[in-house]
Amino acid sequence: CLIQAFYADENDDSVAADRAILNVVDPTAGIAQRILTDHGNAKSQLFLRPGKYRLIATNLDDHRLFARDITVIASGSAKAESSSEQPRSSRE
Repeated sequence: CLIQAFYADENDDSVAADRAILNVVDPTAGIAQRILTDHGNAKSQLFLRPGKYRLIATNLDDHRLFARDITVIASGSAKAESSSEQPRSSRE
C-alpha cells in the first residue's frame, strides 16, 4: 500500500509532499517469507509541514483504496476533514 500526501491545491499528478509504503513483500518470495510474525498493524509516519493535504492510498496495481483531506496543525498532529472517498477492500 502506497500512501501519498499531496498539497491540497495541487492535482494528483504533482510530486507528493511525502510518501510511505506499508507491508512491502517481494512478490516472488516464498510463503515462509510472506508470513508476518508481528501480528500488529503496519505503521509509518509522514513528515508534513503545517497546511492542507490530500492523502491517497493505492495498492500494488495502482488502484485507489481511499482518499482523505487532512489539515496538519503547527503542533504536529493531523486533523481529518471530509473524506472524498470511503475505504474499499482490495488486494494490497
